[in-house]
Amino acid sequence: MGDPRFIEFVSEPSEMVNHPAHYANRAYETIDVIEDTLTSEQFIGMLLGNAMKYLSRCQAKGNMIQDVMKAVWYLDRLTDTLEREEDGQEMMF
Repeated sequence: MGDPRFIEFVSEPSEMVNHPAHYANRAYETIDVIEDTLTSEQFIGMLLGNAMKYLSRCQAKGNMIQDVMKAVWYLDRLTDTLEREEDGQEMMF
């Protein structure tokens, strides 16, 4: 497991969108491993799909604000990814 101080930090409620504790118990964040594994087209599709998933069910889960914030997080990541592709830059997160 990782540094317990890091896990404690990401376990704070405000971090449930940006760095949930259940994704931070490894050396690398899961989203970064996924990005490294998928093609650019696949990664973009995954980001779109996850944003759609959170928006489509946000009213049913009981924490609408958190789900909308998660969708925005994926859309922000998508925007960064598309901007880097447009500029011909290597994606680094």
